Amino acid sequence: MKYTLTEFIKEYGHILHRTNVSDVIVDDNYVKVYLNDTLVSEFPMVLYNGKYVMHGVYKAYFLDGSKMYKVYYKNGEYHREDGPAYYQWTYEKTKDRESYYKDGKLHREDGPTSTYWHNNGKLRFIGYNANGKRHRIDGPAAQYYYTDGKLVEESYYVDGELHREDGPALYRDDDGVVTLEWYYHGNKYEPTLTKRA
Repeated sequence: MKYTLTEFIKEYGHILHRTNVSDVIVDDNYVKVYLNDTLVSEFPMVLYNGKYVMHGVYKAYFLDGSKMYKVYYKNGEYHREDGPAYYQWTYEKTKDRESYYKDGKLHREDGPTSTYWHNNGKLRFIGYNANGKRHRIDGPAAQYYYTDGKLVEESYYVDGELHREDGPALYRDDDGVVTLEWYYHGNKYEPTLTKRA
Protein backbone atom coordinates (compact mmCIF):
# COMPACT_ATOMS: atom_id res chain seq x y z
CA MET A 1 0.00 0.00 0.00
CA LYS A 2 1.25 3.49 -0.86
CA TYR A 3 1.24 6.27 1.77
CA THR A 4 2.28 9.88 2.06
CA LEU A 5 4.60 10.59 5.02
CA THR A 6 1.69 11.97 7.06
CA GLU A 7 -0.49 8.95 6.30
CA PHE A 8 2.32 6.54 7.18
CA ILE A 9 3.00 8.26 10.53
CA LYS A 10 -0.71 8.21 11.35
CA GLU A 11 -0.93 4.48 10.56
CA TYR A 12 2.41 3.18 11.92
CA GLY A 13 3.86 5.89 14.18
CA HIS A 14 7.17 7.72 14.06
CA ILE A 15 9.64 5.03 13.01
CA LEU A 16 11.13 6.70 9.94
CA HIS A 17 14.60 8.26 10.16
CA ARG A 18 13.85 10.60 7.26
CA THR A 19 11.29 13.35 6.88
CA ASN A 20 12.13 14.44 3.32
CA VAL A 21 10.14 11.72 1.58
CA SER A 22 7.47 11.76 -1.10
CA ASP A 23 6.06 8.23 -0.84
CA VAL A 24 6.16 5.29 1.54
CA ILE A 25 5.21 1.84 0.30
CA VAL A 26 4.37 -0.95 2.74
CA ASP A 27 4.11 -4.53 1.51
CA ASP A 28 3.71 -7.30 4.10
CA ASN A 29 5.43 -5.19 6.81
CA TYR A 30 8.37 -4.34 4.53
CA VAL A 31 8.75 -0.59 4.06
CA LYS A 32 10.29 1.23 1.09
CA VAL A 33 10.74 5.00 1.34
CA TYR A 34 11.04 7.18 -1.77
CA LEU A 35 12.00 10.75 -2.55
CA ASN A 36 10.80 11.75 -6.01
CA ASP A 37 10.75 8.14 -7.25
CA THR A 38 14.24 7.40 -5.86
CA LEU A 39 14.51 4.70 -3.17
CA VAL A 40 16.14 6.33 -0.12
CA SER A 41 15.56 3.68 2.56
CA GLU A 42 14.01 0.28 3.21
CA PHE A 43 13.40 -1.90 6.23
CA PRO A 44 11.22 -4.62 7.74
CA MET A 45 9.01 -3.73 10.69
CA VAL A 46 7.09 -5.67 13.31
CA LEU A 47 4.43 -4.89 15.87
CA TYR A 48 6.24 -5.07 19.22
CA ASN A 49 4.74 -4.10 22.60
CA GLY A 50 1.85 -2.39 20.87
CA LYS A 51 3.80 -0.27 18.37
CA TYR A 52 5.53 -0.74 15.05
CA VAL A 53 9.33 -0.90 15.23
CA MET A 54 12.17 -1.75 12.90
CA HIS A 55 13.22 -5.38 12.99
CA GLY A 56 15.88 -6.72 10.65
CA VAL A 57 18.19 -4.76 8.35
CA TYR A 58 17.53 -1.06 7.73
CA LYS A 59 19.24 0.31 4.60
CA ALA A 60 19.48 3.97 3.60
CA TYR A 61 20.84 5.33 0.35
CA PHE A 62 22.19 8.59 -1.05
CA LEU A 63 20.21 9.98 -3.99
CA ASP A 64 22.73 8.44 -6.42
CA GLY A 65 21.81 5.00 -5.03
CA SER A 66 25.03 4.43 -3.11
CA LYS A 67 24.80 3.16 0.46
CA MET A 68 24.57 5.60 3.35
CA TYR A 69 23.59 3.39 6.32
CA LYS A 70 23.10 -0.27 7.08
CA VAL A 71 21.69 -0.93 10.54
CA TYR A 72 20.59 -4.20 12.14
CA TYR A 73 17.58 -4.04 14.45
CA LYS A 74 15.92 -6.43 16.83
CA ASN A 75 12.53 -5.28 18.15
CA GLY A 76 13.35 -1.62 17.51
CA GLU A 77 16.86 -1.64 19.02
CA TYR A 78 20.28 -1.82 17.39
CA HIS A 79 21.32 -5.46 17.69
CA ARG A 80 23.48 -8.01 15.94
CA GLU A 81 25.19 -11.15 17.27
CA ASP A 82 27.71 -11.88 14.49
CA GLY A 83 29.19 -8.54 13.43
CA PRO A 84 28.70 -4.77 13.53
CA ALA A 85 25.08 -3.65 13.87
CA TYR A 86 25.69 -0.14 12.50
CA TYR A 87 27.53 0.88 9.33
CA GLN A 88 27.75 4.37 7.85
CA TRP A 89 29.38 5.67 4.66
CA THR A 90 30.28 9.19 3.48
CA TYR A 91 29.20 11.06 0.35
CA GLU A 92 32.63 10.10 -1.03
CA LYS A 93 31.59 6.43 -0.61
CA THR A 94 34.23 5.71 2.02
CA LYS A 95 33.49 3.98 5.30
CA ASP A 96 32.70 6.48 8.07
CA ARG A 97 31.70 4.33 11.03
CA GLU A 98 30.93 0.83 12.25
CA SER A 99 29.66 -0.10 15.69
CA TYR A 100 28.67 -3.26 17.54
CA TYR A 101 25.43 -3.32 19.52
CA LYS A 102 23.62 -5.88 21.62
CA ASP A 103 20.06 -5.16 22.78
CA GLY A 104 20.42 -1.45 21.96
CA LYS A 105 23.70 -0.95 23.85
CA LEU A 106 27.24 -0.64 22.53
CA HIS A 107 28.75 -4.01 23.36
CA ARG A 108 31.49 -6.32 22.20
CA GLU A 109 33.62 -8.81 24.12
CA ASP A 110 36.47 -9.48 21.67
CA GLY A 111 37.46 -6.11 20.21
CA PRO A 112 36.45 -2.48 19.75
CA THR A 113 32.75 -1.59 19.67
CA SER A 114 33.09 1.57 17.59
CA THR A 115 35.48 2.56 14.84
CA TYR A 116 35.28 5.86 12.93
CA TRP A 117 37.41 7.00 9.99
CA HIS A 118 38.39 10.38 8.56
CA ASN A 119 37.48 11.05 4.91
CA ASN A 120 41.10 10.25 3.98
CA GLY A 121 40.62 6.69 5.31
CA LYS A 122 42.76 7.16 8.42
CA LEU A 123 41.45 6.17 11.81
CA ARG A 124 39.49 8.94 13.61
CA PHE A 125 38.23 7.10 16.72
CA ILE A 126 38.27 3.66 18.25
CA GLY A 127 36.26 2.78 21.37
CA TYR A 128 35.56 -0.21 23.59
CA ASN A 129 32.30 -0.76 25.47
CA ALA A 130 30.59 -3.47 27.47
CA ASN A 131 26.83 -3.32 28.07
CA GLY A 132 26.69 0.31 26.97
CA LYS A 133 29.49 1.53 29.23
CA ARG A 134 32.96 2.57 28.12
CA HIS A 135 35.11 -0.35 29.29
CA ARG A 136 38.42 -2.06 28.63
CA ILE A 137 40.73 -3.92 30.98
CA ASP A 138 43.88 -4.38 28.88
CA GLY A 139 44.41 -0.95 27.32
CA PRO A 140 42.79 2.39 26.48
CA ALA A 141 39.01 2.27 26.04
CA ALA A 142 38.90 5.32 23.74
CA GLN A 143 41.40 6.79 21.29
CA TYR A 144 40.96 9.83 19.03
CA TYR A 145 43.25 10.71 16.11
CA TYR A 146 44.02 13.73 13.93
CA THR A 147 43.57 13.39 10.16
CA ASP A 148 47.31 12.71 9.82
CA GLY A 149 47.02 9.68 12.13
CA LYS A 150 48.62 11.35 15.18
CA LEU A 151 47.00 10.48 18.53
CA VAL A 152 44.92 13.34 19.97
CA GLU A 153 43.53 11.68 23.08
CA GLU A 154 43.34 8.34 24.79
CA SER A 155 41.47 7.40 27.92
CA TYR A 156 41.19 4.34 30.13
CA TYR A 157 37.81 3.26 31.50
CA VAL A 158 36.48 0.41 33.62
CA ASP A 159 32.69 0.00 33.89
CA GLY A 160 32.09 3.51 32.53
CA GLU A 161 34.48 5.29 34.90
CA LEU A 162 37.86 6.79 34.11
CA HIS A 163 40.29 4.42 35.78
CA ARG A 164 43.91 3.36 35.51
CA GLU A 165 46.25 2.03 38.15
CA ASP A 166 49.59 2.11 36.28
CA GLY A 167 49.60 5.59 34.73
CA PRO A 168 47.39 8.46 33.63
CA ALA A 169 43.82 7.53 32.71
CA LEU A 170 43.58 10.47 30.31
CA TYR A 171 46.17 11.67 27.80
CA ARG A 172 45.40 14.64 25.53
CA ASP A 173 47.68 16.31 22.97
CA ASP A 174 46.22 19.66 21.93
CA ASP A 175 48.65 20.69 19.15
CA GLY A 176 51.70 19.95 21.27
CA VAL A 177 50.22 20.90 24.67
CA VAL A 178 50.01 17.58 26.51
CA THR A 179 47.58 17.05 29.39
CA LEU A 180 47.78 14.02 31.68
CA GLU A 181 45.11 13.21 34.27
CA TRP A 182 45.02 10.38 36.80
CA TYR A 183 41.78 8.68 37.87
CA TYR A 184 40.93 5.81 40.17
CA HIS A 185 37.36 4.45 39.71
CA GLY A 186 36.17 7.83 38.39
CA ASN A 187 37.88 9.93 41.07
CA LYS A 188 40.58 12.32 39.89
CA TYR A 189 43.77 12.48 41.93
CA GLU A 190 47.26 13.93 41.74
CA PRO A 191 49.93 11.24 41.44
CA THR A 192 52.78 10.98 43.92
CA LEU A 193 56.00 11.17 41.97
CA THR A 194 59.17 9.77 43.53
CA LYS A 195 62.50 11.25 42.56
CA ARG A 196 65.42 8.87 42.76
CA ALA A 197 68.80 10.09 43.96
